[in-house]
Amino acid sequence: MGCGGSKKTSGSEPAANTTQKQDDKSAKKCKKPVNSEEKVMEAFKEIDKDDSGYVTVDEVKKVLKDLGEEVSDEDIDKFFESADKNDDGKISYNEFYAAWVKATEEAKKEGELSQDEMLEAFKALDADGNGSLTKDEVKKALQDASSYYSDEQVDSMIKEADEDKDGKVDYKEFVKVLKKESQE
Repeated sequence: MGCGGSKKTSGSEPAANTTQKQDDKSAKKCKKPVNSEEKVMEAFKEIDKDDSGYVTVDEVKKVLKDLGEEVSDEDIDKFFESADKNDDGKISYNEFYAAWVKATEEAKKEGELSQDEMLEAFKALDADGNGSLTKDEVKKALQDASSYYSDEQVDSMIKEADEDKDGKVDYKEFVKVLKKESQE
């Protein structure tokens, strides 16, 4: 069944009750993701300055320039080459939507760390190997990375990550921080 629809009843329940239950189920299934079609349509309309229903290379360049983004002509050409499925030199909304979804999925994959990578990073920071990161271990790691952080800044980082309030960051807390950071 699609979003918002309802099935015919079997006759064993009153129709209104069945419809309400099914509508509740449909509503849960049909919650729009962050990358909703409305968001994509809004972006498309923002780029399609002449309301032609198509996005051209020049429109993309202008919007990127207006946003202060520095994207090479080569990268824009690659984008158009991959998005313009019918090779007409412009991108329709459907082509734009498909390219948007693909780019979003690729960006999400690139930003994710594997479990092995997160565990390796945690172990590298856990100097004494006790399974948790202390303020001193975090501070040392930051200093080794040629970054200066005051004791207050390190305390703040630990406090934000330390869900069980034991003054240390265990592996589970460390993973939550990494996943949160990669989604922002």
